Amino acid sequence: MSEARMRILKLLEQGRINSEEALALLKALEGTSVPPEVPEVGPIPVPVMRESPSLLEELGQELREIGEEITSEVEDALQEVRSAISQELGEGQSLADWLQGFLGGHWGTHYTWEEQRTVAIPDTVERLHLDISSKNGNLRLRASDDEHIAVQLRFRVQADSEAEARQLVEQYLLQNEEQKDGELQLAWRVSEEIRGSVSFDIAIPRRLLTQMDLVSKNGSISVEEVCGAGRAVTKNGSIKVRGQSHDDWQLETKNGSITVTAQVGSLLATSKNGSIRGVLEPTSDGTITLTTTNGSVQVELATGDARGYQLDLQTRSGRVSVDLPALVASVEDKQHYKASTENWQQAAIKTQVMAASKNGSISVLSRA
Repeated sequence: MSEARMRILKLLEQGRINSEEALALLKALEGTSVPPEVPEVGPIPVPVMRESPSLLEELGQELREIGEEITSEVEDALQEVRSAISQELGEGQSLADWLQGFLGGHWGTHYTWEEQRTVAIPDTVERLHLDISSKNGNLRLRASDDEHIAVQLRFRVQADSEAEARQLVEQYLLQNEEQKDGELQLAWRVSEEIRGSVSFDIAIPRRLLTQMDLVSKNGSISVEEVCGAGRAVTKNGSIKVRGQSHDDWQLETKNGSITVTAQVGSLLATSKNGSIRGVLEPTSDGTITLTTTNGSVQVELATGDARGYQLDLQTRSGRVSVDLPALVASVEDKQHYKASTENWQQAAIKTQVMAASKNGSISVLSRA
């Protein structure tokens, strides 16, 4: 980096020139041996220097990387705020109720309560098809050593009375069970008539192979150590999957991050406004596709003689970095990288990895 460029950036950092003035000076530096006239802002001299044509590109990249760091710090700060508010809430008290008491005003009357339900699993059942559609509320699925499905429901419903709130739930929370050919089909539907949220915490026996179809409009989705696969979609919330999958996963959120730490077959993860993180161990031939518009992609892949990879990584405003052993690259630059491992043809498990980000960096690392 030239001394002239460093001085201009220093002036910008000190607030002695604005961003438009800084960009004008930087543009003037390109392709000329005569330095631009620096505003009279102090005794700092600007020497005569020649700058490369990639000056603005490098500056833009630095600013994008700073933006990614700021985004990560903001996400951490928001998590700390959520935790602090949770500690302030009283037993059974909602955030809206707490804000109403703190700020004043009327937020509507909401009634909050919990219910526990149990679903028996016959010995002949080896598979579970779980279908949940919820407008507002979190979905958490976790493995259990029990031989039944334990369901904890948490309701927060707006109504004129508690009796009306409970009646709305009884009428518009639809549950269906059906057993067929060794599979239990279990479904819940939360109707729009329920004004509020319904959150699910479901413990599933480890022995069951679980196929999932999970939808929450405003809420997070978490799957922990369940031998599962299927689809998880939320509009406003994060998605986390940890454990072993027996088939393919499709994960999608519009405003939230996606985190997967699992053994997988194929994986499709898409986020519009959020980052994607993965620690992945492919268990069969498949495709891993990770796509985000405004966020970064970071993935660690299990490596070894048995696993071969083909990579196609591309970002428009960011950088691509790769650290996998024995790669043969066909395209290799800052924003697009294509390569295959040397053992691709002989590998017992072949995985194609495609990652794309419009406004973020992409990182692929090795995990032994």
